[in-house]
Amino acid sequence: MTLPPTAPLPNNEHRLRVIDKARLVSLIVLSALLVACLAFSWVTRGNMSSLPFLHRDRANAASKSIVDLRPWQTAQTLAAMAVTAEETEFGLDAERLADHEVDQAFATALRQANLNAEHRNLSGGAIELSQRVNAIQQVVAQYKA
Repeated sequence: MTLPPTAPLPNNEHRLRVIDKARLVSLIVLSALLVACLAFSWVTRGNMSSLPFLHRDRANAASKSIVDLRPWQTAQTLAAMAVTAEETEFGLDAERLADHEVDQAFATALRQANLNAEHRNLSGGAIELSQRVNAIQQVVAQYKA
């Protein structure tokens, strides 16, 4: 008994070569994308170093003052990074609000200092200086009258 003739099998060599080419192209594209990302991260590595709120030294220096200036410094730094008109507008609003916050903190510190000055107990040379200041204030009041 003889076997009937069969149709020739399709050539799988061509199919494997197409898959290999697709893999090679995708590998090249992904490698190029990886190189581009690495180059971009290398070029932009120092962009955030100018932000004052990221440095502990400057934050400690700001904490030594009575009024905390960090909100205003942060808003000013981030507003400078604005690109679009909308971001610029938001940055200006943030600067205005941060400036108001710092002004309020200053006014509060000033009121607190005045309250502390009213309820202080003077001793030594401070009593003499206080009496001289009071005498000078009375002289000024007389001149005004």
